Amino acid sequence: MSAVVLDTWLALVNAATALSVAGGTLEGVTVVDGPRVTSESDLDRLFIGVDMDPASLAAEGGDSPTGDEIVIHNETFAIVCTAESWSGSQPISARRVRAFAIMDAVRPLLRPPGSPYPLGVKTLQSAWLGAWQLYQPQTSKGPYAGVSFRVECVARPSTT
Repeated sequence: MSAVVLDTWLALVNAATALSVAGGTLEGVTVVDGPRVTSESDLDRLFIGVDMDPASLAAEGGDSPTGDEIVIHNETFAIVCTAESWSGSQPISARRVRAFAIMDAVRPLLRPPGSPYPLGVKTLQSAWLGAWQLYQPQTSKGPYAGVSFRVECVARPSTT
């Protein structure tokens, strides 16, 4: 992974973690950097770099030339995330609403107030929520709702 992808990944984890504290829009959500390591007792979780399918990609990207300038390249990439909500006592509709709310809470992180840069990363030109998929698997402890989504990014790596 390039430095800009790693910087963006870390900024996303830090911003989401900051909002998971009391009073934040992700209050009560366990933020996890990477594969599942939390117990099923965590009701609401946001995984950075994890899809519902553990064998899938954590991130993907590539370079693309900008116009006729073959020396300068934009780096395009996506970081896969998953928002999950589980409860053994509530109907799946409530869990589905909560999973989408967790995903939607990531949107304002991509353009923090007071920063001209997405996620505060200077080389990042744009970041947005991309495609998503809803999963509603049944487990031995009941169903849960999961929304896998992509944080799509375009960066112009520093040439200095």
